[in-house]
Amino acid sequence: MSSIEISKVSKVSKVSKVSKVAKYRRYRRYRRYRRFRTVDVRYQKYRSIAIRLNIGIELSQVWRYFDISNIEPAPVCINFRRVLVATDIDECASNPCENGGTCADKVNSFKCTCVYDLYQGSVCHEGIWYDYYQNGKKQGDRQLGYDADYYCDWSGKSCASDFMRIPKIQIFDGQYKRMKIYTNGYVTFGLNFESRYPDRLSKNMLLNTKRNIAQKKGFAMLAPLWTDNDARKGKVYYHIYDLTQPGSTLTDKARVKHAVDHAKDDVIENSGVSVTDITWVMVITWSDMLPRMYYSTEYDLPNTFQLVIAYDPSRFQTFVMYHYMDLGWDSERTLRRSMIGYFSYKYSQEESLQLAPSMKQTAFRMQNRKGNTGKYGRYMFTVASGSHEVNYDQKCFNWFAGEMNWLSLVRFYLSWTLPCPCDIRLAAMDSRWRFDWSLYYRTYYDTKCFYEGIPSWYSSQECCYNYGGSLITTTDGRGSHVSLFHQRWEREHEVYDVLPKQWCCQFSDNCNYFSFLRPIDYCWEYYPPFLGWFYGDPHIHTLDGFDYTFNGLGEYTLVETTHDNFTLQGRTAKARDANGTETDATVFSAFAARDVDSDTVHVGMNAKRDGLDIVVEGEDVTEWFKAANLSDDKEFDNVTLTKTNVTQIKVSYKSGFSLTIGVSAQQLDITVGVSDKFKNNTRGLMGGFNGDPTDDLLPPGENAVPLSNSSSEKTIFYEFGELWRILKIDSLFHYASGESFSTFENKEFKPLFLEDIVNNMTNTERTKAEELCGKNKECIFDFAVTGNKDAAAATLATNSKNEEAAATLANASPNITVDKTFNVTVGRENILIVTTFDSDGDTVTVELESKLPYGATFKDGKYKWSPTNMDPMNISFSTSDDKGGVAAAEVTVNLCNCSGHGECLFDLLADGYELKQIFRIVQCNCSIGWEGDHCESDYDGCQDNPCTEGTNCTDVTPEVELSTGKLFNCSQCPAGSEENEGICLPINECDPAKPKHDCEQICVDQSTSFTCTCKDGYRLMPNKKNCTDIDECTERTAQCEQTCENTNGSFVCSCVDGFTLNMDNKTCSISK
Repeated sequence: MSSIEISKVSKVSKVSKVSKVAKYRRYRRYRRYRRFRTVDVRYQKYRSIAIRLNIGIELSQVWRYFDISNIEPAPVCINFRRVLVATDIDECASNPCENGGTCADKVNSFKCTCVYDLYQGSVCHEGIWYDYYQNGKKQGDRQLGYDADYYCDWSGKSCASDFMRIPKIQIFDGQYKRMKIYTNGYVTFGLNFESRYPDRLSKNMLLNTKRNIAQKKGFAMLAPLWTDNDARKGKVYYHIYDLTQPGSTLTDKARVKHAVDHAKDDVIENSGVSVTDITWVMVITWSDMLPRMYYSTEYDLPNTFQLVIAYDPSRFQTFVMYHYMDLGWDSERTLRRSMIGYFSYKYSQEESLQLAPSMKQTAFRMQNRKGNTGKYGRYMFTVASGSHEVNYDQKCFNWFAGEMNWLSLVRFYLSWTLPCPCDIRLAAMDSRWRFDWSLYYRTYYDTKCFYEGIPSWYSSQECCYNYGGSLITTTDGRGSHVSLFHQRWEREHEVYDVLPKQWCCQFSDNCNYFSFLRPIDYCWEYYPPFLGWFYGDPHIHTLDGFDYTFNGLGEYTLVETTHDNFTLQGRTAKARDANGTETDATVFSAFAARDVDSDTVHVGMNAKRDGLDIVVEGEDVTEWFKAANLSDDKEFDNVTLTKTNVTQIKVSYKSGFSLTIGVSAQQLDITVGVSDKFKNNTRGLMGGFNGDPTDDLLPPGENAVPLSNSSSEKTIFYEFGELWRILKIDSLFHYASGESFSTFENKEFKPLFLEDIVNNMTNTERTKAEELCGKNKECIFDFAVTGNKDAAAATLATNSKNEEAAATLANASPNITVDKTFNVTVGRENILIVTTFDSDGDTVTVELESKLPYGATFKDGKYKWSPTNMDPMNISFSTSDDKGGVAAAEVTVNLCNCSGHGECLFDLLADGYELKQIFRIVQCNCSIGWEGDHCESDYDGCQDNPCTEGTNCTDVTPEVELSTGKLFNCSQCPAGSEENEGICLPINECDPAKPKHDCEQICVDQSTSFTCTCKDGYRLMPNKKNCTDIDECTERTAQCEQTCENTNGSFVCSCVDGFTLNMDNKTCSISK
């Protein structure tokens, strides 16, 4: 057994090189701990320490400097002589590796493994830049034909991607949201343009139909090497790197950051721009591309080149880079043309550039040509130099990306918000909600919105209703979205909720991004509050609907929760008759309440009994109440006061309790709103809230038994009500100067009871009371006791109003079900089914809110429509029950008109239409032989000049195209050429596989014919085909010094006896 005792820190020169910063940090640590005799666990960070080795039982002590950085396993210090036991620190816990690098903890150190070919350095902080951008499957690229949909022409050799949706990108005067990639070495924006044959980059390359469309909608083309590639050979890769959507894995994020940083460096170095905020980069690589027709010797000489698009959305700046990695075609041999440059056309504004090598052989040697960047094979162009226009698309994307970084926290806060009331009646009557005046004035006057009165954590639900009172659930920005920050925090609410909603929904077509992070609420989990109220000469309507009268005098517990610590207390005073004389009846004179961690609120009648005195946590806020406007709020700790009228205030608590307290006819009344979550969790004079009114008269105490609901008022008074008197220590009330708990406590008071008063009334008194009160016994009692018509009328009005409110809240809104999207095809009957349901069993009616278009009917929940045109229209339905509950549904119409010649693409909107619109035209996938936005035109197979030079193109009918697969017919090839896979190639009469010559020896191919030649030593005969041997000896061209012998195609020199032939095989020397 061996051990190591750490003694002191040592500075040793024989350690690996470290930075000055690291050395300084070590020195500081040493200075900090040098006062200790022994060293604690932090010393293991040092690579070199002085140690004493204790080896085995025979102690051999040697002091020496020792490098412990590579010891496996790590040394452990024995706990003796005040030496602490050392354990290894996990350096990876602090995530030191940057840019997606993975960390491996080691003894006294760590190691970062960087994303391959992207980053390097000890913590992966250095980007690796290449002359071109990384591409291929290992880079996570998508490949046309495998990872992306594409289509090809009749030959299968010229292909293009489907239109790809991209963030709005600026190219000169146009802004584009879709693009296409073509295997022939170019990309287009806005329109489809397929051509195998390069042409001058101008509007003339577009036929009239496309030219007119391009002028209105815009068209752009980027052509790093437009030529006739064979789509069956080679690969086309593409990759979009978007900082606003970097992916979910560390590797994906590292790739995005690397590509964007690479593009920023390239742009700043080569474009003359000093600052750029590029966030979007697209890399397209045409790899190992071969010509449509190739000879066997060209197979190993493909073209590989790259297009990079870098976009700074904040400045509307777009940069494109052409990179030529390896071009191997021989343009003379393959007779290929090419075009290099760019083109843009919109509003008659034309921008174009054609590089000099275009249409020349040198185009296929661009890697050897120094570009405008000063580097070989690398070019950069600015195709949008900037604009002062605000890019709301990018503002929306940036906001979305920022919030995605803390998505779990956002969703945690939002999860606490309340669900929306299902119609505006419920929102107006549910005291948990506030009307949003700011939104009313800022947006739609026919849209009314509410928000939570008390924040749910920091957040709030926003609920919006249409002119009919139905909850709006559309995704166009009018819907009922949740807010991350409550309106109480105005600045944060503006920055994180209001502005993003405008950027994504109002000023751009990205409301789906906003709805993902601020979801729409559909009121599926909404439960209205339950109401109970105290009023008049105290009459009580419990939360479960039981009514009784209690005339106690003093301070009582009205509501108390058993777990969440909400308490509501009431104070009574003697009622006064019409002359102001006190009676033996009582009325409420003050209420006090407190919730979990909230301030205590005291609301009482003033001395004149015609107004309110309000005290919050000892602070008198009565003057604020008097000066406040209606609906003004005042916030306190976890409680909000809202002025509802000059004699009424609403008190709202975070837990879900709400109190509406008012004064009228010299008495206070209070309505208590309680969330259903408090069921089986309340007690007091308001009763136990559990849906069962028969057990509401439950006295305090664990083993208490509820009184019967048929108990007399006297029994209720003595055996239930009086038992809920509060103790002095529990009082929440505010006591004015000269007042105390004992001022209001009167246990000796004996009230008048309802049954005694009513039974002792004369017929005349009863008649008078019933004229005022009808059959309402509480009103009759108050009139009989006080003789005060105003007090009795106030009792009747308060009860009637609360009963109506309770009935409204108890009535569930009807439900309407219909597809949110209606896909409609012109010329066909389209059917939409509407169903309704009411959980209360109420009678429900359904109406069509929108105008019925021509060709449409609506009956028995079935909407039928056979449109004949594409006129804009909308479809909306409403439903209502016989108790005032309402609901509505607005349907988004996707209208398709492919003229019977194509397939409707309901997932792809036509140009000019946005996702947030409720009426949209969709695109068509035209059948073979048809084209146009609505497949209304016979496709002109000759429009992209498919036939080779020297031939004429003839369009064919759609029927011929369908049966043959050919879009056009080309005339016969000119003399000296032949057709091969749609191309006229010069006839190669000398092709050994298909010889078309009669040369005896050698055939030489010419552009339109051939010639014959002979091998060395033969001469072409006058017939220009055959060859004859040249007699070099006879013609004395052999230059033999002594003897010449003619052979077929050659000759042989020799020497006479006595001589030897020299090394030149012509002259002779005397033999030695």
